[in-house]
Amino acid sequence: MFKLKISDLAIIFIISLILALYALDIAFDNNEFWLFNEASYFSQGQLPFIDYFSHRLPLHQILLGSYFLLFENTYLLARIFSIILTIISITLIYVALKKQKYSFIFLILIFLNYNFFYSHAVNLNYSLTSFLFALSIITFFFG
Repeated sequence: MFKLKISDLAIIFIISLILALYALDIAFDNNEFWLFNEASYFSQGQLPFIDYFSHRLPLHQILLGSYFLLFENTYLLARIFSIILTIISITLIYVALKKQKYSFIFLILIFLNYNFFYSHAVNLNYSLTSFLFALSIITFFFG
């Protein structure tokens, strides 16, 4: 259904590399600690709003907590989870817009936006929001 050329994979790899370098270099955001602790509690079998206080909707902590069940609970792995969601989102949007001949403009807008790299390289809700947005774009174009 989707065909990616070597050049497409190279572009996605470059974006992944930039996000990984940001994740290693950026200082921790205050909200990352909240999200990390909530996901850690969920991975230990506790439930949000019952066993621990959470003032956020639980989708991010459920997904990240499930990811923590496969791997250990570290801040770097939480950031890698965000990067994985972001790369999947970029790939889905790129594939959806490639047929529409907008993919180049989409990639230029990503590379010109510093806030995109900052917000998607840290463990915040932005990567999950982008993933859900990418799923809605795929559903719109191919659904």
